Amino acid sequence: MSVIKSANSILVIGILALFLAHCTSVSINGSDSNNTTMPAETTAPVTATPQVSPSASTKPSATQSLTYTEFIQEMGELGRMLAVRERETYAGYCIVEPGKREAVIAFTANAEEAGQRYLQGQPYEGLVRVETADYPLALLEANLRDEINRIINLGFNGVGGGVDECQNRIVISVPSIAEVEAALQTADSPLPDYVEFLEEIIVEE
Repeated sequence: MSVIKSANSILVIGILALFLAHCTSVSINGSDSNNTTMPAETTAPVTATPQVSPSASTKPSATQSLTYTEFIQEMGELGRMLAVRERETYAGYCIVEPGKREAVIAFTANAEEAGQRYLQGQPYEGLVRVETADYPLALLEANLRDEINRIINLGFNGVGGGVDECQNRIVISVPSIAEVEAALQTADSPLPDYVEFLEEIIVEE
């Protein structure tokens, strides 16, 4: 009996040891599994910080940097060039208002085409407009002296004149417009349409 009990005791102890060993192994495996299985690491997307470039200095355009004095000089040079190259149709230029960079150039034909050809790309391009006029500047200048002499030959003194490019006319200053017109009518000497009179005011001291 004692031998059987001993054998049984040994058997029970062995089974218990095997059971405990098995439980420990599961526990360890479970512990290892829990400890080593980590959630996937998520990396937050990196947003590139935009580069803020320093504001570029705004360079003034050629038109903006053109002073009034330079503008007048440029227009004078343009007028002289057009008087030669476009003699048949160029009617002159006019500064619209003294002190302001605004001008008009005129032609008797193909005004827009001629204006674009000479203004495009120039520093004063946006400051000059183009118009059509009746008489070429060359015609007015050529007849200026003859028209002044016409009035002088009628017996008037103090007569002067010039070409008004803004009005596209010859303007003659006289002591009395009424007297000059009467004398012209008497002499049957009508004036061309491009001649106008300006009465000179004489201030007596």
